[in-house]
Amino acid sequence: EKAAEELKIRIYKNIREQIGEIQGIAEMYIGTIHGFCLKLLQDYISIFQKFSILDEVKTKIFIDKHFSLCGMKDLGFKRYAETNLYIQLIGIILESGINISSLPIEYVEAVKKYKECFYDRNYFDFTLIMYEAIYQIENNAELQTKLKERIKFLTVDEYQDVNPIQEKIVRLIHDMGANICVVGDDDQTIYQWRGSEIKNILTFEERY
Repeated sequence: EKAAEELKIRIYKNIREQIGEIQGIAEMYIGTIHGFCLKLLQDYISIFQKFSILDEVKTKIFIDKHFSLCGMKDLGFKRYAETNLYIQLIGIILESGINISSLPIEYVEAVKKYKECFYDRNYFDFTLIMYEAIYQIENNAELQTKLKERIKFLTVDEYQDVNPIQEKIVRLIHDMGANICVVGDDDQTIYQWRGSEIKNILTFEERY
């Protein structure tokens, strides 16, 4: 978020210097992928306007509180001691791009309960924001029409660090007709631990 805010300041400064005025700049979104997905959901789908985001600490507290409802108990994870491990597991499943229905049934049910536990109480965690955004883009024809009209250009910074779910968001926006520009350095990836794919930037020209 800090990097996104710095980028916003630099862009405003450059536009003011090179063009002279910033009228219309409010139409440009500058921020994190998570922030973009949340804005998309809350701007266009009314039921998500009342949703709040739980950060990592609050997510852990939430899962501990709803231990028996969120699927954690069903998979045999220990409350408090293995809560972070369970949250990481769900995050990996949702962000990996795999077909969830292909997993063993107990994991499918755990993911379902995890999502329902959050949604029933009007919450997102960081992964659920992106997961829901993808679902809505793929299945909501009215939203697709609005996004096609609205998004003409997409620039992704630090592209070497995107993981499969983030790459899918980029691909969906591209497939709706947006011009895609990515910026990154394949020698500087730092997020392999959460699934970043170095091949995304190395094969960008072939894939797009």
